[in-house]
Amino acid sequence: MNGNVIYLRAALDQDFYPDTVYTPPSLDYLRDEMRKAKALGLNMLRCHIKVPDPRYLEAADEIGVLIWYEIPNWDKLTPDSESRGMATLKGMIGRDWNHPSIVIVSIINESWGTNLKEVAERSWLKSAYQQAKTMVPGWLVEDNSACCDNFHVAGDLADFHHYVAIPDYPANFDRLIADQAARPGWLYSPYGDAAPKGDEPLMLSEFGKWGLPRLHDPPPWWFSRDFGGREITLPEGVEKRFHDYHYQSLFPNFNALADATQWHEYQSLKYEIESLRSHTEMQGYVITEFTDINWESNGLLDMWRNAKVFGDALGKLQQDDLVMARAEQRNYTTGEKAHAEIYFSHYSDEPLAGATIAWELEGTALRGTLALPAVPVGSSAKVGAIEFVAPSVTAPTRSNLKIRVVAGGKIISEDPTGTSFFFFPPRKPELPPTVAFHDPGGRLRRLVNEMRARNYQAPSGSEAFSVLIASAFDDTVKQTLAKGGRVILLANDKQTLAPGIEVVPRSTDNLDGNWISSFLWVHKDREPFKQIGFDTLAGFETQAVTPAAILRGVPPEDFDDVLSGIFYGWIHSNVGTLVQANYGKGKLLICTFSLATTYASDPYATYLLDALVTYADSDFTPRWQIPI
Repeated sequence: MNGNVIYLRAALDQDFYPDTVYTPPSLDYLRDEMRKAKALGLNMLRCHIKVPDPRYLEAADEIGVLIWYEIPNWDKLTPDSESRGMATLKGMIGRDWNHPSIVIVSIINESWGTNLKEVAERSWLKSAYQQAKTMVPGWLVEDNSACCDNFHVAGDLADFHHYVAIPDYPANFDRLIADQAARPGWLYSPYGDAAPKGDEPLMLSEFGKWGLPRLHDPPPWWFSRDFGGREITLPEGVEKRFHDYHYQSLFPNFNALADATQWHEYQSLKYEIESLRSHTEMQGYVITEFTDINWESNGLLDMWRNAKVFGDALGKLQQDDLVMARAEQRNYTTGEKAHAEIYFSHYSDEPLAGATIAWELEGTALRGTLALPAVPVGSSAKVGAIEFVAPSVTAPTRSNLKIRVVAGGKIISEDPTGTSFFFFPPRKPELPPTVAFHDPGGRLRRLVNEMRARNYQAPSGSEAFSVLIASAFDDTVKQTLAKGGRVILLANDKQTLAPGIEVVPRSTDNLDGNWISSFLWVHKDREPFKQIGFDTLAGFETQAVTPAAILRGVPPEDFDDVLSGIFYGWIHSNVGTLVQANYGKGKLLICTFSLATTYASDPYATYLLDALVTYADSDFTPRWQIPI
């Protein structure tokens, strides 16, 4: 399994959806599906908790795609479900044993239908694995495709599932992969009864990001379906929500928003795939998923089997050989030394003697070459580093670092889209507005020192209104606003501004965006984002200032006063990350970006807060009135 495996769920099932008409796909149709998979750079399809049609397996045999399939899950482990599960496995093997495409079979997924805290059920799972191995000696047998707080007991793979919002929390993803690559004990039963062999291939077997599909008229039949009554998963009404929350001021139409979310999906997948393939120990990965499935829109194809906008780029990325630029820091001020580590994942039989790594920073004269050291086939390695001085720019600028490996005049691997860097001119406000601070919890101490060092003066008493930067919405702030003051509230913890209007941490109610994907957006043509709004959907320029909290309770009719926000999935849970409002006679800016700890160290944070203070001191005119 050389790093390019994929996850497939069934789009239609007549038993599960009795009101639909199921027409078995033709063999030609399934061959075309397999060709689409290979065009995306995939070499395996995982048929999730499903036994596929024999024609599906025939098409995989013909086109050359490997298959991982599974026993359909049950609700609870009982003597009856035990016997039916193993009888199903025997039937699968009896029908499909001679398909060369099948290489893996799973017994259970994410411990569904079992309680692995119970010793008897762990014992059954170990026994089921041992039975399966005697039935299919040529296949790999997966005991439990694990996630969360469940684990393996005995199996041929050491896989795990993990979803992380990217670019919000890239360090979290990297830590998980580095930990799994070390073959940690948490992969296996904590009760001392696991039987690991120590050489099971390590895999991340579920991960991914949403990218909404373009819509068709009329809406598809599945638009009214959600997942277990969870409103956040309901597609129906998405176009109304697009208009209700004023997204037409950000995108010309819904399909333009959908395209942007798909490119966002690609950037997330690219980062995660490169993180995985930089570790030799990780020998496979499974993207969730090959196609969108009803409400769940993390497919590489949509429900109509059309490739999403990034199809060509992903296909070029997912090759046997992959050269990668890994950069912890993306934002630099002119004159700083920028750094990227270069990794090479090598699974082909291409001759690489004398190969070189060529790099260039688009839009600049910066370029160079490195010799590619020997990397054994079937492994990954750090092969060098690129350093350059951040170029001189007159305004915040994005440039892509492009890299490729060339051997004998042939391009062996090339990054199709590059790694984005963001460069900022050095700038210190000469005559900034006076700034006061209100910080009862002591959270802004660093910020106070850094802003004073950058020419921000305390009010002398002669100013009618200075800008007050506060960390708590308390009586002092309310009194300042009542007198007509201007307040920037930097809030990352739970705070109530009025009934139904509150700042809450993103760890609340799945607002982190790890499961149902989140999309951070900015009004890039409005202050304070005019100079730093590189895209409407924010990318890696914001990773240092990822909002730790959100503001919820802004009415849809007042969303013009949301200068930056987040939506989830099908434009649900619309919240603010930078919102302007009237409060009494005063004007309030509620900001949940993580600026207090990053100002003056991260140039994006510095530009944003400087622009925010200038904006707070201007004649801005919110319409939204927060009730007192």
